[in-house]
Amino acid sequence: VIGRFLLWREGRVYQKLKGIKGIPAFYRKISGLALVVSRVPGKDLEHLSKGESLNLEFFQKLIRLIQNCHSNGVAHCDLKRSSNILIDEFGNPHIVDWAAGIIEKEFFLYPFTIIYKKFIDDDFKAVIKLKMRYCPQGITDEEKRNYPHRVLGERAIRAVRDAGRKWLQKLA
Repeated sequence: VIGRFLLWREGRVYQKLKGIKGIPAFYRKISGLALVVSRVPGKDLEHLSKGESLNLEFFQKLIRLIQNCHSNGVAHCDLKRSSNILIDEFGNPHIVDWAAGIIEKEFFLYPFTIIYKKFIDDDFKAVIKLKMRYCPQGITDEEKRNYPHRVLGERAIRAVRDAGRKWLQKLA
């Protein structure tokens, strides 16, 4: 039951992001047990060769892609996992695995609006983390200042989110 619910939510996220270049096309659900999405040729950042770096242009494109998703009312919430970002043969980013994605309309009441904004911020902090690993020369002073700063509330929200995700993965 929980697995079907999570797939239903992920399908809704893909539908909200329909037509955005860099997001796999969503075709359908299979009996509520699987999603059919387009294949993205390329490799995920987790499987880059040791010492392989990315250029600043890749990260600028990634930020534009994330902003496009946010303007469509969706936060990914799991971009720190480098396997969720793919790079195609032309150096373009693609974002996959929207299972943790959050739709803004689900968080329309206060204080949930604050939580949604934190998830948006977390998506951008994930880019900073990835830049530190794959393009350290591209880190700005502002990014250095913003990345490690997490207020108590944000740490608590992240802890609840991470614990909830682990619990749901065990149930699914």
